[in-house]
Amino acid sequence: MLKLITRANVNDSWWDNVVANCLNGNVCIYTWYLDIVCSRNWWAIIDEDREIIMPLPIREKLGVTYVYQPKFIQQLGVFSSQPLTQEIVQECIDYIPKQVKWVHYNLNSTNVIQDQNQIQEYQTNVVLKLEGEMEQIRNNYRMNTKRNVRKAFSHTLTIDTEFDANQTIQLFQKNRGAELAVFGDGDYGLLKKILDKANEKGILKSWGVRVKDNLAAGALFIESHGRYVFLFSGQNDVGRANQALTYLIDQFIEQHLNSNKILDFEGSSNADLARYYKGFGGVEEKYITCKINRLPWYLSFLKK
Repeated sequence: MLKLITRANVNDSWWDNVVANCLNGNVCIYTWYLDIVCSRNWWAIIDEDREIIMPLPIREKLGVTYVYQPKFIQQLGVFSSQPLTQEIVQECIDYIPKQVKWVHYNLNSTNVIQDQNQIQEYQTNVVLKLEGEMEQIRNNYRMNTKRNVRKAFSHTLTIDTEFDANQTIQLFQKNRGAELAVFGDGDYGLLKKILDKANEKGILKSWGVRVKDNLAAGALFIESHGRYVFLFSGQNDVGRANQALTYLIDQFIEQHLNSNKILDFEGSSNADLARYYKGFGGVEEKYITCKINRLPWYLSFLKK
């Protein structure tokens, strides 16, 4: 039977054991990860007998309670150690309490819902199965990616897996991050906490590319549930000129082939990023952004 609980009433041991055994699980739904990105302010819909969980990041604004999509989590929704039907997924969504006036967050790629009015839009992720021979993998690269890989191999680039992950954040902050101003200081602080915890748990892979001994590109992967999740990356002008990040991804693929895992590129609803990741032979994986609007008309501005 479904029930709603607050974070204070979550049995961490039970929850994390369900996550570990979820057929559709990901690292982002462990209690430690949710606690970091949601500042421990989350509820959950659970069914202990069926081992179903649905985390709900919660915020309040002007006395209105709403569910949102936190940064550094791509997909949430309903998870279980048992196969999920669309009826079960819809049952969980419909169980979100009426006191929650606004829901706007992403389900995961295995969640199918019946109420079409709750579908805001379909998002796109890109994934690549790490199997086969590297020659065949590279044959499946798109022409532009092949050209950039050849360019990278014409330079003297060195892979480094023994450096501080925070250097990748600094690369992004000083380069692309300075141009876009996508993240604030608080966001970078959250990311550092995630990386520190993942490193402590031994699931963080920090890869970099050096040009003349200087770090020119970095990428951070978290290993969980049969996937290497491409969480974050950064590179400087030298890295771009040498196609360092493309070289890094190519080398990561080669060194992890036939690991029975998937390279999950994440964040690929951005058309340019999706195009870049598809260049490595990645395929689309769709997921739903779910929206429920219970706001009275005079509070509709809160959706913005």
